[in-house]
Parts: sequence; C-alpha cells; structure tokens
Amino acid sequence: MRIKNDVRSVTNGLRPRPSVPALALFPLRRAALALALTLGASGSWAGYAQLAPPPNWVANTIKVAANDVSFAGGVRSASAVVQVAGTAVTMPAAYRFAANAGSVAASAAFANPGIFAALAIGSTAYAAYQWFKDAGFEVQNNVWQKKTITTTCAAGTETYGTGQCVSYQKLCITGQRGPFSDVLQGCPSGTSAVIHIPASGTPYYTAKDPTGYPYSSNFYGQITSGIPATKYDPATEQQIKDGMSLINVPGNVPQVFPVPNVAWPVESPILNPSPAPSPSNPLTDPTPTPQPMRVPQGDPVPIPNTSPQQYKTPVIDIVPSPTADYPWRVDMQPKDIVTTSPSPLLVSPVTSTTSGTATPTATTSTQTDCDKYPDSIGCAKFGDQPQPDKLVKNDVPFTLATEVFSSSSGCPSDLTFSVIGRSYAVSYRPICDRLALLRTLFICMAGVMAAYILADSFKIQ
Repeated sequence: MRIKNDVRSVTNGLRPRPSVPALALFPLRRAALALALTLGASGSWAGYAQLAPPPNWVANTIKVAANDVSFAGGVRSASAVVQVAGTAVTMPAAYRFAANAGSVAASAAFANPGIFAALAIGSTAYAAYQWFKDAGFEVQNNVWQKKTITTTCAAGTETYGTGQCVSYQKLCITGQRGPFSDVLQGCPSGTSAVIHIPASGTPYYTAKDPTGYPYSSNFYGQITSGIPATKYDPATEQQIKDGMSLINVPGNVPQVFPVPNVAWPVESPILNPSPAPSPSNPLTDPTPTPQPMRVPQGDPVPIPNTSPQQYKTPVIDIVPSPTADYPWRVDMQPKDIVTTSPSPLLVSPVTSTTSGTATPTATTSTQTDCDKYPDSIGCAKFGDQPQPDKLVKNDVPFTLATEVFSSSSGCPSDLTFSVIGRSYAVSYRPICDRLALLRTLFICMAGVMAAYILADSFKIQ
C-alpha cells in the first residue's frame, strides 16, 4: 500500500530518503528486537517499510523483564528476525539510554523506598541499590536520605585541600607544630613569614628576621588526614533525580531493577549497528553506526559474452532510514550484484569491503533489451516506414429540413374476404375513429419524454 506522506506500522510507501539522526554521547545499551516484516516476493520491489518494533518498545521506551538476557553484560542478543521476500533475516539493533534514564529510575525508586531497604547485600537486585549508594543516596528508616561526608581538622591544624589538614613547624620555638598563623610565636618583633602552596607537593613558608635577612632554610608543613564525619539529611525527589542524571546507567541495572514495569527511555534504535558489540567489554565499543543488510534473491546467473566470466545476483539491500517519528523505518533497495564467482551470496551486512559491484535492477536501468542485445531478432531493423496514401476529399452538400407533426393520418382499407361464394368486408373505420382521439395525447407524451431526455443530458455527474 502506498501513501503520500509517510509509512505507518507494517505498511509500505514511497517518499524521499531522510538523513540518519545524530547519536547522543551516552553509554551504549543494547536490547533484543522482535522484528517481523513480510515483503513482496518480487525482486524488483522497492520502497520504504516500517519494521514492527519489539513488544517491549513503546514510544522510545522499553520495559526490561527480570529474565531478559538482552541486557546481560550490557550487550543485546542478536536474535531479531525480519522477513524479506520469504527469507528470514537476522536484523540486530542497538539501544542507547536517553539522557533522562537516571531521572526516570530515580522517580521510581523514590516512590518505593521499602523495596530498596529490603534488598540483601550480595543479592542480584542489590546492584541497582548500589548504583544509588554510589551517588550518595541511601534508605534510612524507610526514607531516602542524602549522605554527606564532612571533614574536620584537629586543634593546631588548618584545612588543606579536600579531607586533609596541614600544620607547620614554629619558627622560633623548635620542636613544635601549629597552624600557619602561629609560626612566628616566640620570634623577635618584626619577623615575617610567607606561605607557599605549590600545585603538587607539601606547602612551605619562607621567613625573614627583623632586619629583612632571610633565614637559611624553608620550613615545610606536615599534612594529615582530617577527621571524617557522616551526615544524613532527608532527600527530595528532585535531589535524587538531579544526582542520578549525572551518573550513567550500568548495563546490568535495568535487568535487576527491583521496581517492576519501569519504562526506561532510550534513543532511536541503531539498526544493524557497526562495529559489532564486544560482549567482554561493551562500554569500550566505538560509537556504532547503522549499516545496510544485503539479502540475495536468487542464485548467480552467468552474464553472456563476458571475459572473465561474470555472474549477476539479484539482491535487496535493507537500508536503515529512520526519522524522528518512525525510528524503525528501512528503505528496501533492489539491485543486481556482479561478481566473478559462481558461488551464491549470503545474507550479510553491506560494508566498504563487501565483494561485488552493485548495479541497478532492470526496473531502474536506463538500458533497454535492444541496447544489451542488439543482434536479437526482436531488435532487427526493417527500414523506414512508408508514407500512407492520402484520401480523396469530396464536398457533399447537406441540408437539414425540419417538419413537425405535418403528416396526415389515414385509416387502412377494409379487410375483404369471401366465404362460400359470398364476399364480406371488415371495416377499420370504428377503430380509426377512436384512435384519432388519442393522437394528441401520444404527441404530448412524446414531447414530454424528449424534454426529459434533453434535460437529463445537462446533469452534473
């Protein structure tokens, strides 16, 4: 079925080819697809088609079940199937979590603190709780709390950096340490000191005596760890959403998330992504890009009069062609692949290293059969077509005379016959006299019917 503007679910249509939308820079997550599309068996079929999305896909969100292996290790399983001209083709896809995936999970967790509080350390679902704990959110007394760690410095020291304290050797009282403000304790009036805090290493200070003469050596500080203190404050839903939006969603969290039926927002799927995912370390994969999938539609056919011998195979390239409204749209492009090998082609991705030369099919080729095979009998030339004889023209006069109801009526003569030698006559006169009375009625009826036929010809159909 063709439509003017775009395609709808499980329909085919023709329209200009769109550009592939850009991908946001968020960690890659992949989900299994359940794609099913049956296209016409003709190798010359072409146009856009809308793949049927998987059951858990609803408006750029997915719902992950506890037994869903698609997210095991953060890598989707390549088990999607699409039907092309009666051939089952595996069509993988990749998902990226949307930027607000952490916020959606935060809202679900905030409404169910008891579920997270009941999780046991080491359980499968505890990985989801650990994700929140790493962001500084924990459940205390069945209420989400914001965990804050503060650091205090002991007496005689000052804050230096994050979680550290520093003390300095006193200049004129040897063997003692204290804050920088006390380094001149016990020194003659007029002694000065300047602190130096380098980009790395231990801070130090230089000092001068009352006459302005520098002391012979610098005095370095002593860095110590601060005294940590943990503080819990009730967290609002917005605080949790803001905090979780800054942390990427781990690959195993959607599968073990304890709150059921969470609709995880994802970006548009990447159909037949390249490069292939790495199950051992999926987060280090390069940015995937969509690539076509080539489906052969028959065995190679020898091309006559080629040296070396060439073979032509009809194929259909399934080219990802998504839009913002139709992320599962593909462009079905039939073409012929010319190779020098008689081996059948296999279903495979179309890359820059794919063997064979693609040529348009006969439906889009500019060459005719006579261009390809000029010596065939159907393309023989029989010379120029002769000019036809000219017809003789004669002018025939034509006149049209109109006479309305001018004929006179007459009654048939009497019917005569003889019986046993005697002649008899039957007169039509009584009948004619009565029919003459109906003449005017018949003429009126004929006029009305003629007027009706004429008026009916002017009706707008």
